[in-house]
Amino acid sequence: MLSFIWFTNRFPIYKYQYRLFGFLVLYLINSPVHIYTQKSITDSLHTLLNKATEDSSRSDILNQLAWEQISNGYFERSFGYAKEAVILSDKSNYKPGKAKALNIIGVAYTIQGNYPEALKYYHASLRIKESLGDKEGMASTYNNIGLVYDNQGNYPEALKTHFIALRLEEEIRDTDGVARSYNNIGLIYDSQGNFDEAIKNHFAALAIRKKINDRHGMADSYSNIGLIYMEKGNYSEALKNHLASLKIEEETNDIRGIAYSYNNIGAVYSDLKNYPEALKNLFAALKIQEELGDKEGMAYSYLGLANVFIQQNKMSEAKKYLSPALEFSKEIGYNEIIADSYKKLYIVDSAQGNYKNAFEEHQLYMIYRDSLFNEENTRKSVQVQMRYQFEKEQIIEEQEEKMRIKNEKDRISRRNTLQYTIIFLFILMVIAIVLSLGFIKVSPRLAQGLIFVSLLLVFEFILVYMDPFIDSITSAIPIYKLIVNTLLAILIFPIHAFLEKRFKGKVKKIG
Repeated sequence: MLSFIWFTNRFPIYKYQYRLFGFLVLYLINSPVHIYTQKSITDSLHTLLNKATEDSSRSDILNQLAWEQISNGYFERSFGYAKEAVILSDKSNYKPGKAKALNIIGVAYTIQGNYPEALKYYHASLRIKESLGDKEGMASTYNNIGLVYDNQGNYPEALKTHFIALRLEEEIRDTDGVARSYNNIGLIYDSQGNFDEAIKNHFAALAIRKKINDRHGMADSYSNIGLIYMEKGNYSEALKNHLASLKIEEETNDIRGIAYSYNNIGAVYSDLKNYPEALKNLFAALKIQEELGDKEGMAYSYLGLANVFIQQNKMSEAKKYLSPALEFSKEIGYNEIIADSYKKLYIVDSAQGNYKNAFEEHQLYMIYRDSLFNEENTRKSVQVQMRYQFEKEQIIEEQEEKMRIKNEKDRISRRNTLQYTIIFLFILMVIAIVLSLGFIKVSPRLAQGLIFVSLLLVFEFILVYMDPFIDSITSAIPIYKLIVNTLLAILIFPIHAFLEKRFKGKVKKIG
């Protein structure tokens, strides 16, 4: 999806981000859907569903239907298909189908802005993919999780998950996926104001896209690099990259992309105070957006044109473009553009002496600005809550892991104590039998055998009991263990000779 970034007293510029587009690509990795019109796809899938007999096949088709509903904006229908796919997958123990369905539900919740539910379903999908060793699927889900964290403003977690996705994509040599992850990482660094890291990652994405001749991807990367240069005030490099993006978009006939690039180029020329070039590019963008019916794009272009005329003190011209900017922004419910439109109208009417209108527009600007401020505060509160929840879960996990290790150590200790006790009692019993040889007549050979076994058991028990202590001293290094065991044998030998002599004495008495 393409999202917009607004700078105070500057034109809106378009930033290429893999939002919904990212979901589409990542989901289609696991879904072999043929490219038809939306209606023909849905009809074809329903036909296939009616003919399918196996639960796994029906689950796959239901997942494709669920995705089609998301593409058309019918989220409740999508939930219905995906949840039915989960039931069928559970019935037939078809784990890949269940993982896909859970991922789709996560995507739907993400688009709706229900991030806690989205994360819940993504993590459920991820656990299944991990159990299957599906690295490609894991990378796609990690990317989706990263996009949710990014939308929440939780940049540390977003970076963490995108880097995990990047590592997996490198392991399986998913070149396109690697470029996509570099792009997402670059956008997060940009959001944090870390322009050096942002541009480094965008250049990494661009290099890969050039290598695989991904023309659309190259255009996106050039645009993102141009935006960062603009934020840094390096207008010559910004213009160079936006023009490179425009050239590719023209060659690939990417009409919407062409309009976005014209807007970005117009923003650069506006900052350079080259108003004729700024107007030329903004009007070119507006013409395309009108043909496409892109209301959001038109609202931004009208606002940008008004801004150019305000900078030239042409207030009447500016007002002509502020009215449609306000109209379209209200129609699509874009509070940010509405607030800025009222702010510009206040400036224009104040300059023209229309103080009553200016006062009302300033009041409305304040209302919408406060609304945006409250939205930002809510977002920050959610971000803090998410960070707290994450840290809390980490602490609980660490405590549980410590308890698990302690319980395991206690279990092993109890087991060893019991076994040592049994062995010790058995040895005592054997020794008791040997000592009773003076009272019970047995053959010398049997007596000799019992003496040998009892002494062997005693010394083996000593070695077994001492082994953990020997390991701790020698770090379980074989050569050191051999030396210590040899020394132990030397120490035990006199005891062995003494006991053997005493036991043999008893044998003689009964021989």
